[in-house]
Amino acid sequence: MKPMKYMLIAFAALLMTACDSEMDLKIIEGELPIKTSTLYMVGDATPNGWSIDSPTPLTPTADDALVFVWEGPLYKGEMKLCLTVGSWDAAFIRPEIHGTEINKTATVNQKFEMHAGDPDNKWRVTEAGEYRLTFDLRHWQMSTEWLGEIVVKKDPLESETLYMIGDATPNGWSMDNPTPLTRDASNKYLFTWEGNLNTGDMKACLEPDGTFSCPFLRPSSGDVEISSAGVSASDFVYTTNPDDKWHVTEAGTYSITFDLENYTIHVEKK
Repeated sequence: MKPMKYMLIAFAALLMTACDSEMDLKIIEGELPIKTSTLYMVGDATPNGWSIDSPTPLTPTADDALVFVWEGPLYKGEMKLCLTVGSWDAAFIRPEIHGTEINKTATVNQKFEMHAGDPDNKWRVTEAGEYRLTFDLRHWQMSTEWLGEIVVKKDPLESETLYMIGDATPNGWSMDNPTPLTRDASNKYLFTWEGNLNTGDMKACLEPDGTFSCPFLRPSSGDVEISSAGVSASDFVYTTNPDDKWHVTEAGTYSITFDLENYTIHVEKK
């Protein structure tokens, strides 16, 4: 039978081996997949701001449940990511260097880290816009793609009537007798008119009040023309100022359609 001191030495050696193995696991743990079914981003650069109780969720992809994607607006500011909601003490996904920029320049397979506490590294969005963010939790990498300017979704204009006014229209500038358009029977947001337009200017209103103080449908800039080529820009705004108007450069018979849901105008010369 071995003396007790040798048994203790052997036991201590076994503990040291176990500790070394555990340390090895900790060293490589950062390269193991981050297994989660949810991923959120938080920060003033994100749609939901700094609300840790309601951060902005990313969506897992169909091909790989550990690859998450976000497509939508980001604003100038900071952001980081978390796996769960409700706690600032949890581990966050962060850039390796604080202030790493997200901008119009694409980022491909940039390494990130995940830890709780300090250093409180965050990404900084320096150019607002629509983005596609991809976070690969299997390989601890992220990619970014700038998709364009932020698209502001406008509420549809609700109205049973729509009228045109201006010296290009049949009834001129009379707010007491503007030219009515016809509402589509199958789509309440579409209004159409067909008839003769003169050379001159025009705009449109929902419910004329006999004055020129009401909001008008106008082109989004002051140099939009209507001609045999159609309309030079299809989008419009609904506002009181500036007093921009469509300018008809060629007289003739036209078909005009206003879409009050998508804020667009379609023009065709007959």
